[in-house]
Amino acid sequence: TTSITITTVDGAGIGSGNKLSNTAATCTSITISGGTIKPKVTGGGAGVGSGKSGSCGAITISGGTIEPQTSSDMTTTGAGVGSGESGSITGTITISGGTIKPKVSSGGAGVGSGKKGSCQGISITGGTITSTITGNGAGIGSGEKDTTGGNCGTITINPGTSQTINITTTSKGGAGIGTGKSGSSGVISIGGTTTTTIISTTTGDAENSAGIGSGESGTITDGTSSEPSIKITGGKITVSKGTSNNHGAGIGSGFKGSVGTIEITGGTLSVTGEAGAGIGSGSAYDANNTSITTKCGAIKISGGTITTTAVSGSGIGSGYKGECGAITISAGTIKPKSNTGSGIGSGRAGKMGNISISGGKLCTKRLWQHFKIIHLNIK
Repeated sequence: TTSITITTVDGAGIGSGNKLSNTAATCTSITISGGTIKPKVTGGGAGVGSGKSGSCGAITISGGTIEPQTSSDMTTTGAGVGSGESGSITGTITISGGTIKPKVSSGGAGVGSGKKGSCQGISITGGTITSTITGNGAGIGSGEKDTTGGNCGTITINPGTSQTINITTTSKGGAGIGTGKSGSSGVISIGGTTTTTIISTTTGDAENSAGIGSGESGTITDGTSSEPSIKITGGKITVSKGTSNNHGAGIGSGFKGSVGTIEITGGTLSVTGEAGAGIGSGSAYDANNTSITTKCGAIKISGGTITTTAVSGSGIGSGYKGECGAITISAGTIKPKSNTGSGIGSGRAGKMGNISISGGKLCTKRLWQHFKIIHLNIK
């Protein structure tokens, strides 16, 4: 068994070094299929990927144990697996197996881009990922934007044949899966039946971020051909939030964030919001009465078993003072719950579009607040 322990500062643990003035630092690609690798980075490099301001091509991981970590006593801004600070990954990060345990302390994502960095996209078809973030990056997705960067392409989580995916993210700054603070990402797509298990927990400052979706002030737009911003077709997904001072949605947008359409066709979802919706937009509440916009596009549900809980945000819809597009429900078993927000609709002082329900089994404690049009034809 191969065992590698690495310590670097602004270069990657495995990958490219730090850019020097106008001289690029690059690597063509990285492939890991076994061994135990423990890169420790104390500056702006990634654990596996590019160095600070460096670049690297595709990263492919099919096996092994990889434990990237950044020093808790220094400003460390690269991703665990992905780009360093202001660096780039020009190919896809593909994970089909192995055990990956990134610990990142300041601005970088666990898997994805570093602070001010970029990555082309992330594809996960197998493996176990435990991502612990104490900075403003996402568990899986983009790092924090700081005037520039902080972006990631499409994030696809869907098991291959006879494969399983187990993902646990704990974030104190960015979203569990999606964008870091002020960052952006492409479409998030999650599939699989019982072979995909995702547990996303946000605490501390990350309570302004979504469990799955955008971080605080982050953005996810719909893809081409009307592809939704967030699409869930299967899997067992649990999203939990920390204390009551919580403004991000469980699934959707973070505080001051924006996502496009959210589409759910299957899976078992247990999702907690608070001032943010369980599924939908985060809160736009500000104690200083500053004008803030927090929104999500349409929400479309045609299957799955969905349980949501919120307080001043809706169970499904908009958060406290947040905005949401139309809601269409045609199938599924849905149990939303809220206090001063609606079960399905707008949060407290929130806004939303039309609500159309043509099928499914619904059990909700509130379905009454600030609707424009409601069509109920439950079969």
